[in-house]
Amino acid sequence: MITVPSVGNWEDVANVTPTLANQSASSASAVSGAILRARIHLENWFEDGDYYELDCGTFEIDSCELSGPPAVFEIKAVSTPISSSIRRETKNRAWEDTTLEEIAGDIASGAGLRLMYEVREEIKLDRVDQLKSADLSYLQKLCRNYGVSLKVTNKRVVLFDEKDYEARPPIDQFDFSEVVDDESNPTGRIISYKFIQDTSDTVSSSNVAYKDPKSGQLVHYEFTPQDAPATGQAVNINNRPGYLIGDDYREALNTNNAETPTNTRSVGSVGGWGNAPDTSIDYAHVRSDVLPNAKRQAEAKARDKNKGEWICELTLAGDPSMVAGNTFTISGFGVYDGKYIIDESSHKIGGGYTTDIKAHRVLIGY
Repeated sequence: MITVPSVGNWEDVANVTPTLANQSASSASAVSGAILRARIHLENWFEDGDYYELDCGTFEIDSCELSGPPAVFEIKAVSTPISSSIRRETKNRAWEDTTLEEIAGDIASGAGLRLMYEVREEIKLDRVDQLKSADLSYLQKLCRNYGVSLKVTNKRVVLFDEKDYEARPPIDQFDFSEVVDDESNPTGRIISYKFIQDTSDTVSSSNVAYKDPKSGQLVHYEFTPQDAPATGQAVNINNRPGYLIGDDYREALNTNNAETPTNTRSVGSVGGWGNAPDTSIDYAHVRSDVLPNAKRQAEAKARDKNKGEWICELTLAGDPSMVAGNTFTISGFGVYDGKYIIDESSHKIGGGYTTDIKAHRVLIGY
């Protein structure tokens, strides 16, 4: 949300400059559906003569509000285009013999967006079904199951591996000595801080177990994280690692090698019903997408649970480098010291410029 004074200019050193595509930047032309680009410009901020710019990207305006006195025009905009079907329209469709990248590419292109795929490993999927769900929520669920992060920004759908981002060098370090104190340290960078340790939902291990109906073999993978929380809790995953829905619509081989449709779900699949297919007439080998995806799903579930154990929340003097995906280190705060990655950042302008960040301590080895 950007609140723009309808009369006068920004008086802060840090300011937002909204630019409406093919339109005037005045409040009169800011109507729902218009495209807005937001940037924060900083001059003489950290030292005399410096200049920084934070490009917040493009947004589609979904509501405008004029109030007063004094006259204030309020714009609310989202990075996900409201004019596309990616957020709201529910769909039914399926992909066969595909990859996560191909599915994301189909969804992005259908919404008029570009795909940026930054996952090193190819995630193969033999079949996935999208049932009565919007493209964005479906893709988010699919990515989460395989430990892939997703964001929509600047007309792009971005998929990335969070653990790769965590491995990047820290861009900054914050020390307890930088906490603002009206008397001893009035110019400190840390306006306020909050640290949380919470083991209530953490796990010491995660397990995937699935009986592959094509071969009758049990697929099992157990993952124990490095430096795992000492809670003794385990999380179990019993859906087949290669896709989300089950074994509907598959073709099994009978003893005469004639293809007959198999239209039942296996025991243990998500929402399963009926009897499992007779594995004596199925293929002889575990499908290739099952074993590597079992490992990836087990690690993804452990990461999803454990990254909430150590949380850092800071309010800082405005800093354009503090954006999601960047890492930093904390020192001087005792047990809370360590390396963190930013999950959320909020840059606020009005009577000054401040940055709020929420981050979690990086996980080691997964």
